[in-house]
Amino acid sequence: VQLQPNQSIVMQSHLTLRFFLITIFFSLFFFSGYSQMISGTISDTDGEPIPGVTITTVPSGSGSITNGDGVFSIPKVELEKSDSLVFKHLGFRTFSISSNEFSDGGRINLTSKGFNASEVVVSASRYDENLLEAPSSIEKISAFQMQNSASGDYYKDLNDIKDVHVLGNSLTFSVFNARGFNTTSPYRVVSFIDGMDAQSPGLNFAPGNMLGIPEIDLRNIEVITGPSSALYGSNALQGALTMHSKDPYIYQGVSAQIKGGSRSYVDGQLRVAKAFGKKKRFAMKVTGSFMMANDWIASDPQANGYFPVLTAPQNLNAQVDALANAGDQRYIDFNTYAADPANAGVLPNQTPVGTQFQLPAYNESDLFDGKVNSAKALASAQYKITDRTRIIWTSRFAQASGVYQGNNRAVLKDFILHQHKLEVRDDRFLIRAYTTFEDAGNSYDAVLTGINTGFAGLGQARSNYLSAYVGAVDSLSNGFSTQLSPEQVQTAVDEAQQAAASGYLQPGSEAFQSAVNTISEDPNRPTGGRYTDKSNMQHVDAQYNLKLDFLTANIGGSWRRYDPKSDGNIFADTLDAAGNFTDISYMEYGGFLQLKKGFFDDKLKLHASVRLDKSQNFKLQASPRGAVTFNHKGHYFRAAYQTAFRNPTQNEQYFLLNAGPLTVRGNITGYDNLYSQSSVDEYLSAPPPLRDPAVLQAISLEALKPERLNTIEFGYKYLYKDKLLLDASVYYNIYSGFIGSVNAVEPNSGSTADSTGTQDVNIRNYVSYSISANAQEDISSLGASVSLKYNIIEGLAASVSYSFAQVFDEKISDNLIPGFNTPPHKFSIGLSGRKLFHGLGFAANFRWVDTYLWDSPFSNRAAGVFGLSETRVPAYHTLDLMVMYELDKIHSTFKVGASNIYDNRHIEVWGGPQIGAMVYASWLFDLNFN
Repeated sequence: VQLQPNQSIVMQSHLTLRFFLITIFFSLFFFSGYSQMISGTISDTDGEPIPGVTITTVPSGSGSITNGDGVFSIPKVELEKSDSLVFKHLGFRTFSISSNEFSDGGRINLTSKGFNASEVVVSASRYDENLLEAPSSIEKISAFQMQNSASGDYYKDLNDIKDVHVLGNSLTFSVFNARGFNTTSPYRVVSFIDGMDAQSPGLNFAPGNMLGIPEIDLRNIEVITGPSSALYGSNALQGALTMHSKDPYIYQGVSAQIKGGSRSYVDGQLRVAKAFGKKKRFAMKVTGSFMMANDWIASDPQANGYFPVLTAPQNLNAQVDALANAGDQRYIDFNTYAADPANAGVLPNQTPVGTQFQLPAYNESDLFDGKVNSAKALASAQYKITDRTRIIWTSRFAQASGVYQGNNRAVLKDFILHQHKLEVRDDRFLIRAYTTFEDAGNSYDAVLTGINTGFAGLGQARSNYLSAYVGAVDSLSNGFSTQLSPEQVQTAVDEAQQAAASGYLQPGSEAFQSAVNTISEDPNRPTGGRYTDKSNMQHVDAQYNLKLDFLTANIGGSWRRYDPKSDGNIFADTLDAAGNFTDISYMEYGGFLQLKKGFFDDKLKLHASVRLDKSQNFKLQASPRGAVTFNHKGHYFRAAYQTAFRNPTQNEQYFLLNAGPLTVRGNITGYDNLYSQSSVDEYLSAPPPLRDPAVLQAISLEALKPERLNTIEFGYKYLYKDKLLLDASVYYNIYSGFIGSVNAVEPNSGSTADSTGTQDVNIRNYVSYSISANAQEDISSLGASVSLKYNIIEGLAASVSYSFAQVFDEKISDNLIPGFNTPPHKFSIGLSGRKLFHGLGFAANFRWVDTYLWDSPFSNRAAGVFGLSETRVPAYHTLDLMVMYELDKIHSTFKVGASNIYDNRHIEVWGGPQIGAMVYASWLFDLNFN
């Protein structure tokens, strides 16, 4: 039986539902034997769970270890025959308690004895392991570290991690990048929130913290820098960001935070979590947040004036004839005057085909009021089948307004994302399914809106030009009676151009705002600027962990379906001959196996993993990884060879986005009959008699294929007396089939194989494209980084980090835009203290970023319009300061601080806003039910 597409989707949904019901049934049956277990939770003095704590019963000698949530379980019979329980963990003071004093569900707080570098992380290998011995470059940031952020924005403070670069599009839209090829559309890194891919289904990357976790509910963040495809599949070439929210069983209570500051900044957050019943089997949590502010508005006159493009040639001679035929005596007299062969050069068309007008360059501030906001809501319900096994349902909603820079500057207005997850998991297995939906709302293209607003005033500008031109000719020729010199004709043209400029719509006027509103709400390109996007994504994955005495292994697999929906506004899901929108949905499958073996009392560990992925549109991809780790008396060494890949995103496959001056086009099929844009620009720069057709470079582009990365990396960590941690790494990357963009021109009717293509170029009868393509040569990059963290005294810590990055792209001979966009040098220095005097604490952080070139379709297009040889982000430095006071008696923390305190205005993206100082104050109330 051949299924229709919709039937296939329905059947897949039914199979997924049956799969989960069967899984839940077997979970209930299989884990029913755990009812005679007694459990507890171990955390630090901040309430942060501590994984990896060893629990030993004395004198029987049996024991347990806490999982990633700090939870442990021991048989009830073992507790009854023991005198005490002993808790041990590196970095914490050993603690013991009488077995008679411990009750089921008890909570133990361990006291730190210095820098806790032995934290357990999950994302590096997808199972619990010591941070120091992880086979990848990884860092973990706790909830308190984020709450102790000097800048007041923990997401932006990820910039202080080595090899990480967070770029600011706007206050609500910062994006995470790692290890080079930074971009405002970070396709080479992945972000997860409680195990769910945080990417927007339409944008194909995570839009910063838009769908993220409010600070009040954030438990920790794990940051991997380097290839991770061996575990996470496509797109995890350069890093992975994993955010974990607070467990409602562990973090029960009511928390609220209010924050306000400069730029009319207001942020309110609320979290409520509670476990119910005698055995606390069922738990719920609800969180919500709302932020609004006046954004920094991009104001570079070259980058953000949209855009002084030339119109198509306007036939002014024909309009003179039309006005004369309508009985306008002045134009009748002008035509009579121009009909004299001696005055033939006075006709208004400056060329035989017509006169081109230059549209005004409306500024972004004319098209966007700068008001941004972000609202988030979450509801989660969990049920413990046993002490180790739980079922989790989670729904997240987010709506935000801000600015995003992709192929153009885009105003995201009422942009909506929502995500829903069902998960069954315990220490050994995990099954998870989730779906993500988005709606672009009232979002619009600022560049296209600016250009079309210029066109909206073209009629009046053209009328002003004609009137002024004919009037000037009338005056200079003494009432159309004497012949004009070429200089007098040029004087008339100059007066007419000035009059035309006054005819365009003026920013701030009612007519201007009406035109902007009409264009920004119109989804019909190229006349309208609104984005239509209701894309969605479905994902199912499973994992099983096996821990034996001689080997640790885990195996997993995933299935994903992308369903782009733009009604032909953004993607190639255009109307077909039958009047239906083309279905461009596609699926991806993947599976991985990972093994770890320890030798010499686990001082030496070998790690090996491999993942296989198959996209419906591309060949099978294999991603192996091998690593060795060795520790000796506080010295931890790491060496790894890793491979990674990324399938072209749906944008790179199916884009068909009219961006005004050019159309951004995906490349799933390949293209012929193209000229390189640079050769067309060079050809047209010469006067018509001197144009050389040999300058035009005919090109063809093959269909896209996956991009691959091979990396060799060495790392070293040194831990000294739980007080000092040195972390250094060096890596070398080789990219094959690097995916970038090529600017090209396609003749509308001619062929690049003969003179008909040249003829189209001469009369500008062509379409300009930005097309995704693979580089024909390999691209390599080198990087190194080092960080140092030191606990000076209890409660006072210092840190410093430095990153170096360099790309070797001199061999690229095609027209590809690689876009490394990474500072060769950057460093950060921080100092923070908590409860140094009663509840007083502080944080200070200085950051310096070197200058770097910025290449992107948007910047290169703007550079071409204004004749810029390069686009560069200047070097900048900032200082963030914060003072806090904790009043435990009223469960409150008060903070006052400022980011970029000396208001050093700087850009982080060419074409982005100049970011200045931001002053804030906040009050956090945290009442713990435990």
